[in-house]
Parts: sequence; C-alpha cells; structure tokens
Amino acid sequence: MSVGGTVTIQHSELGVTHQVPVLDFERATPAQLLSYLQRQGVLPQDRPERPYLVIADSRTLATGEPFARQGLGDGAVLTVITRGMGAGEDGRMALVHEPERAAPATLTVQHAESGTCDQVPVSDLGRATPRALMQFLVTAGVLPAERADRPYLVLGGDRTLAPDEPFTNQGVADGAVLTVITRGLGAATDARRFRDHATMVASFPPGQPGVERWTAYRSVASAESRRPTTDPALAAVYDVTLRLRSPTGPDRYHDEWTVRIDASHDVFPHKEPNAHFRGRIRPWNPHVRPTDGWVCPGTLWLPTKLIAFYVLDILRLLNFDFGVTPAKQDGHFQPEAVEWWRDRHRGAPITPRAYPTVLTPELQDLVAPPMFGPVTTSRG
Repeated sequence: MSVGGTVTIQHSELGVTHQVPVLDFERATPAQLLSYLQRQGVLPQDRPERPYLVIADSRTLATGEPFARQGLGDGAVLTVITRGMGAGEDGRMALVHEPERAAPATLTVQHAESGTCDQVPVSDLGRATPRALMQFLVTAGVLPAERADRPYLVLGGDRTLAPDEPFTNQGVADGAVLTVITRGLGAATDARRFRDHATMVASFPPGQPGVERWTAYRSVASAESRRPTTDPALAAVYDVTLRLRSPTGPDRYHDEWTVRIDASHDVFPHKEPNAHFRGRIRPWNPHVRPTDGWVCPGTLWLPTKLIAFYVLDILRLLNFDFGVTPAKQDGHFQPEAVEWWRDRHRGAPITPRAYPTVLTPELQDLVAPPMFGPVTTSRG
C-alpha cells in the first residue's frame, strides 16, 4: 500500500521553500527526491565535491533509505544544504586550528561498504586524529553514525591506525589513502546490507524467471530455524531458490536449486560470501564441490559487487555460461562435467536465455513508477 503526502523543502542558500508531493514514503528516498528536484530545475546540479545534504529535525538523513524508515511522512520539513558549506567551509570543520601551526594535507578516504571515495582537506596532520576525522565525516553526512558495538576502524595500508594518535605520528602524510571499515562486521555496515537487500527486492520479485523466490535472515542460525529478518539493514544470509535446467550427471538434469549465500562473516565484502547448494541433489558443475555443494567463486567477487549480482553469477555458472571456452580453471571440481559440456553442448550455455535484470537503487529511480508530484515554490 502506498502512503503519500507533502513535504516542505527549505533550501537555505537560495532562500526558497518548495512544497513537494511525495506519492509513496515507503519507497521514496532523499537521494531520489534530490535527483527529481534537479531534473525539474528546482535545485542547481550539485558538484561531486559538494553534494547536497538533507536535514530533518537536526539530523542528517541517510540518502539511500526510504523516508518512512527514517520516521518521516506527510508534513515533514526538510532542509537542503551543500556539504562543504553548511557542513563546514572547505570541508575542514572541527579539524581547523591556528594557521601558523597548520600542516595542511588532503586525504583520500575510501568507505568500503558503501563504495564511496572522498577527498578530505585536513588542516594539520600533526593534530588531527582518525577519531576526529570519523566524527567530522559522520557530522557532515558522509558516513552513517557509528554504533557503540560497531565502531569504525581506519586502515592505513595494511595496518589499523590508533584512533587518538595524530596522523603524523603514525606516518600518514599528504595524499595518503585511508580505508574505513566497521569493527565486528568487517566492512558490512547497515548501509551496505540495506543496499544489498533493496537491490534483491527490486531485482527478484516472486516468480521472477531464474530466481523463483528468496528469503533474508540475520544469521545462519536464524536461517536454520526459519526466522526471517524484518530489518533489511541486518540481512546477512539469503536462501535463494533458482529455477534453471542444469546437469546432475551426463545427460541428467534438474531444474530447481536452493543456494544459501552467507555474508555474515567479519570480512564481508572484502571476501566473498560463502555460497552452498543445499539439498540432496547437487549440480554437476566444475565450480561446485560435490561433497558439500560449496560454490567456488573464482575471480567473480569484488568488494563493490552487490549480492544480487552474485546471484546472477551463480545462475550463469549453473548454465555453463562462462563467456569464453573455459580453460583449466573451469575443471577445478568435477572436470568430467567440463568435457561432457564441451562435447554435448559444444561450449555454449545449456539454456539460451535472458537473465533477470539487476536493479540497483540508482536504476530503480529510472524504472519505478513516479514518486513525486508537481513542485510549488515560494521565496522568503
């Protein structure tokens, strides 16, 4: 059921107020609203180094989460500011201090779970610390607020930086590249898990060809006890039912498979999720270990890859759709399956077919039904 209403948008730098009808608070996100207002010419195009922030009730909204999930609905008043101006001129904010003592620098901060990369000017590496940098990025809306049980870790190269030790004392210099991950979840924060879940919802509705159904769980234990999670930001394990003809032996086929994708380990997404085919019947496939159904991902996984794309990869493996004639790597398990496939199917996919389309949050905005109505603008 769609729940709509009207929000008030205050753009402090332009001195204008907009009334915007929102057709569905359960689907609409701040990022989609900003994109809509820019396409309508209501807001100027933001710059990559100074994107817009949306503030409500003295808090910066998560741009990719629906308004309803952030407690906002009809009558909400939102303020739009530009990061780097309203959030602290030139991005220095709390890191600014006496110019005569400053050792200015620019750091590159990679946030692995969200896939973002920010250039952050720092006024003095001799005084600024990793903890101060994290506090600034959270306040500016670049990073989600950290939870007490899942604090951020800042990595410089292959080592974890001391949070309260100045950067200079830890050998961090101008131009350094830092990586932010979350302790206890590797790099898989709530934002990454929410993005994975949202993409699964959009890409694989019930009855989708190839992907018949799926269920998300918080952990393997909850999956074993069949207790699905109701919080997308905590979804870490997926049981996915695939419908695709694939061999179980020479000229023997099966067409329904259940694969469990477990992304609950502490180093996800730096390391691929563990994927296993479940059930008594397992694929006869060079990428599937026959003893336990474990899926060997080969070189398929990247930290920025969403789980929905990994589901698509597994479908292609089931279909022997390797893109090119496989070499030794495709005979890792059950090499006789490769020889049979080359002879029986002449190196072509078993079932010529179109795979499901994976819809990332960005693509959803282009293909989903409209979520906003005509904008009414006033000045003052």
